[in-house]
Amino acid sequence: MMYKIFNLVNLLLCFEQLNKYCTGYSTNYHCIMLKKSFYLANLIILFFTIHLSAQEKVPTEKTFLDSAIVEYIPGSLKNSNLIIEKLKESFSGDIEDFKIHFQFNLLLSSNPNSTGNVVTIQLLNIKATDNIIYKGFNITSFLQPSNVSIVFDVRKDGQNITHFESNKAMISKNNSKRIVFNYNGFDYFTVNDIVNKIYFFNYSDKTKEKFDNKTNQIDDYYNYLALINLELNSIKEIDLKNIDELVKYRNQVEKTKKFIKSVENKKFNAKLNLNNNDPADFIVKLKNLQANTKKYEEQINYALQNMHVTYYKRGLLYLEQYDTISATKYFRKSIEVKNNYVPSWLQIAEHFLNTEMNDSCAIVLLNVFNKMNLSPELQKAGIKIAKRVSHNYIKIAKQYNQVEKYDSAMLFLRTVSNLCKNISNSLCDENLYNEYTTSHTGIYMQMLEQIKTDISENTFEDAEIMIDSAVNYKNKNNYYIKINNKIIPLISVLYENVIDYADSLLKNENFIESNQQYTYAEKLCKKFVVIPCNNEIYEGITASNQGIYRILIDSVQIYYDNQQYEIAENLINRLKVQQIKNHLEPNEKLEKLEKQIFEKYYLKNIKDARAYLSVKKYEKAVNLLLDANKIQLDYKLPKQEEFDSLYSYSTKLAIITELKIGKRRAAENKINEAKKHYSVATSMVENYQIKISDDLKSSFEELKSNIFSQKCKNAQLDYDVQKNTALRFIEEGKYIKADNALIKSIRIADENSECQILTKEAIKNRDEISNIVYFQKQLIKISRQIEDESYQDALINYINLEKFYKDSNINADSGITLAPLDNFISNNVNGFINYSVKYFAENNQLDEALKYLKLLYSKGYPAKWTESNQNLLGTHLAIKDYKGVNINIPKVFVKQYITDEKWFKYLRKSYLKQCKKLR
Repeated sequence: MMYKIFNLVNLLLCFEQLNKYCTGYSTNYHCIMLKKSFYLANLIILFFTIHLSAQEKVPTEKTFLDSAIVEYIPGSLKNSNLIIEKLKESFSGDIEDFKIHFQFNLLLSSNPNSTGNVVTIQLLNIKATDNIIYKGFNITSFLQPSNVSIVFDVRKDGQNITHFESNKAMISKNNSKRIVFNYNGFDYFTVNDIVNKIYFFNYSDKTKEKFDNKTNQIDDYYNYLALINLELNSIKEIDLKNIDELVKYRNQVEKTKKFIKSVENKKFNAKLNLNNNDPADFIVKLKNLQANTKKYEEQINYALQNMHVTYYKRGLLYLEQYDTISATKYFRKSIEVKNNYVPSWLQIAEHFLNTEMNDSCAIVLLNVFNKMNLSPELQKAGIKIAKRVSHNYIKIAKQYNQVEKYDSAMLFLRTVSNLCKNISNSLCDENLYNEYTTSHTGIYMQMLEQIKTDISENTFEDAEIMIDSAVNYKNKNNYYIKINNKIIPLISVLYENVIDYADSLLKNENFIESNQQYTYAEKLCKKFVVIPCNNEIYEGITASNQGIYRILIDSVQIYYDNQQYEIAENLINRLKVQQIKNHLEPNEKLEKLEKQIFEKYYLKNIKDARAYLSVKKYEKAVNLLLDANKIQLDYKLPKQEEFDSLYSYSTKLAIITELKIGKRRAAENKINEAKKHYSVATSMVENYQIKISDDLKSSFEELKSNIFSQKCKNAQLDYDVQKNTALRFIEEGKYIKADNALIKSIRIADENSECQILTKEAIKNRDEISNIVYFQKQLIKISRQIEDESYQDALINYINLEKFYKDSNINADSGITLAPLDNFISNNVNGFINYSVKYFAENNQLDEALKYLKLLYSKGYPAKWTESNQNLLGTHLAIKDYKGVNINIPKVFVKQYITDEKWFKYLRKSYLKQCKKLR
């Protein structure tokens, strides 16, 4: 309508101009002809304007039913193909034949205007026409497309008048999409004129995520169904007649109950609506498992009610037969049934004590006294065991104190204190106090010596730390450390040495270090009230600060001019510190230089990153780009155009390269290295702040699977090697080495529990050789005690070992022999034989004592070294003879014992002296 009005206005304006032109020339021929031509032309224009106005166009609209498909396109990575590819698990035919059909209403509307047509295409009520089934479940609702694009031609009278391609557009929640485009022509076209239509239905990442969640739930449904069947088979294999396995069966039932709980937490019924569709009878099988589990749980608990007492009594029977291995086995079974059964725990603690497993014994006792109810009788028995193990600990601590290993001694003393605190105050006796005093005092004196050393080596801060530690240590342990405070003189020495060192640095114009030392001296005098702060400190600080500032500000420009940018940067940073610390004004020149330096770093990092990419060093390239990005942001530099694309490309290749290396290491059985590469790749994703693509996710999962598989193979191999090594040692009679190998095999299985390595045979082998292992360890221990001249311990241990050898029937099991005590003593070193004289004399076995004294004589052992033992033996012999017979002439009577009056003179003298006393 506007263009019609425009034409009429133009006509009137032109007519007015013509009249002005011809004014005064009304009779002129040219004006008359011009006016006639103008009238005629405008009549023609007016005619067509009126004619077109009569045929003015109105908007049109038409709707009809249409359809489209989503199908698989080989080689494409579109979301639609990824979804269809997953559906092939339930599709029996060729995946390229699989199609999802959609139906919808197509609304076409046209609205003409002065410049053409505004054409609107609208899709309404988009829905799939077929039910899509995935492993027995209808998932059609999860296949609704997220966006659509359309391509079509418009053909009229056999000719294409326009071609249209829309951009990808999101489908709204009411399953409709409106697409508008401008068509410049005035030709009408209808739905029937649209040809070559192509609809592209696609899926967004969010839609694909919903689809994946649903199909993963269905996959879980079948995975858990398989696990339910396995658990049900395990439960049905329980044999309630096998009482020795009842605890294992109870544990198995508990494990199955946890599994059932995990299945219930999955909420398959609600998520998959199994009440209406349960293709594999999941609910029925789960209920069957629950019923069987409950039934066996009730029967096992009933059988185990008093089993702990039965096992305990059986253990006592074996203990009476000196079969400690079997006894301990049944005591353990007793507490497996009832964990807080104190009598069995105390028997186990006794076993640990007897086998010198002091730490294990202490742990058991603490657990019993802290967590269980004890009767007075059981409490008394537990305290008795605790006293023995405490004695062992104090003895060990004393040995460490004697060699100045005070920290090691403290470990054992603290254990005794813990036993005392939690079990009985009687365990904290004078012996414990004495060893604590020795240990604490020794540690304190070592600290003082270390302070002196640190000061002499100018490591002043170390000396200060040690001073603090020593003060705190003494304050904390004043009860034990009785020496006077020796710290104050050391503090003064430290302070004076720091100032002297700072003065020397200042004279040599080493301003930075001298400033540090003066500042440190100030810190010391403020911290320790025993030393005053003097003016020398503050004068030194002022002088050194001025020197630092002067040198730095003159040097920055020089280094920058020489293109030594890193040195210049370091100097700028130091100068900034000086500015802030000493309240200096910022320097514009320095700020400008700093920005120029980092702009060069920025460009160099990008250049170097490209170089690293060219040689496939992707991680180095990424790190350089990260540094470059930080520089660009910190200093507000112009950003390079190619930076973002270069960073994206580098990060992905760096992660992929790390995962590939990890896979190679896993294949080479280098598991720790493979784990390291997996961890590095994971850290890269977080540090680089990138989104994991599907191919990256798949690579992560593949590497993780490879690592786990190889780890378990290695663990099983290591276990078998240790177990077979142990069996070989047993055949060779090397039982200690065999026991160590079995311990290693069990530890390997425990450290790799997820691999489910069976250790029953190794544990059985350990139990079978435990007596022999203990026997051989005791022999080694006795030999070392003799080497250390701990003759008393060696002799008592050998006597006890003789009893253990006989009671345990070791010879029958292994063929191992033990020399009689007489042979053991006679064939040993002279010092041990000499101690044996004392031992038997004190125990009133005088014939034995005299026998070994005569053996020393026959070996030419110096009589002087036997003096005390001859005196002891002579006294006891005189008492025995005086009680037995009436000795009239002792000088004659004593001769029956000696073969050489000179060598046995001490025995003769003590014998006669005692006889005199007895008269």
